[in-house]
Amino acid sequence: MIRKFLTAALVMLAFTPLAACSDDNDDNLAPDAELKQALAVKYPGMKVNEWEKVKSWSVAEGTIDGVSADVWFDVSNQWVMTGFDYGRDVARLPQPVADAIAGGEFGSWSVDDIEYYERRSESFYRVEMETPGQPDVYLLYMPDGALRGTTAVDTDVYPDFVLPKPILPPSGN
Repeated sequence: MIRKFLTAALVMLAFTPLAACSDDNDDNLAPDAELKQALAVKYPGMKVNEWEKVKSWSVAEGTIDGVSADVWFDVSNQWVMTGFDYGRDVARLPQPVADAIAGGEFGSWSVDDIEYYERRSESFYRVEMETPGQPDVYLLYMPDGALRGTTAVDTDVYPDFVLPKPILPPSGN
């Protein structure tokens, strides 16, 4: 009896991690003709590796002009966001952002990863900085070099990701 109980408990334990894994992704989305057309209009030269469903969005993963990119569409097949992964290629940063990083609090740290997001209402850079012995820091910059946020938490950027309010200089009062 104890042997049967232990066997059943081990089987249940073995499958528990599988039940806990849910990332709201469907990695094998078969896009319809309208969705493919929407992508072709937005990025005619994109090479698509795969389509997936993330929450309610359809995402084309691939490359645009040799850069890894994810293109997001809403349930109406309307473009909502594109995320570009520039790796450590700091030459892709606009000069105001590069200058802001170099002159900022983390200027002596190394750039570990650069992502650029274009959305309907705004574009921004997410720059991961690293230095030995410290947790990585994520800096959110507008293309004009304005710092919008700093965090030590790595969060996914979805189309509904809300940028922090602008960081304002002290009023001097």
